[in-house]
Amino acid sequence: MATVLIADDDLLIRRAYTDILEDQGYDVIIFDNGSSAVESCERSMPDIIILDIHMPELNGMDTCRAIRALPNGKTVPILIISGSIGKNEVDTNECGANRLLLKPIETAELLQIISDYLV
Repeated sequence: MATVLIADDDLLIRRAYTDILEDQGYDVIIFDNGSSAVESCERSMPDIIILDIHMPELNGMDTCRAIRALPNGKTVPILIISGSIGKNEVDTNECGANRLLLKPIETAELLQIISDYLV
């Protein structure tokens, strides 16, 4: 099954996404900051990445840019998630993200979006 990297500084969000995705058979790698996520991607690129927009060390946008700059980072699907901004306030194309999602995300919607990108 596919590997999903999640970087979010909210422990409850990380646990919830991990439970949801592992129940569906995904391998999940979690981090509480963008710097660790980038370091992980330098070693091994996951199949899809979910980034919180507001994180310590590197925010989601800067993390996305750093991953896109990696040799294998140009094509991996990257989803940025935010609970505090509107979809029109951030241009996810500017950092190379595939999509901006707003918290809270319903389980069925999250799974469908991930599935669509992994086809």
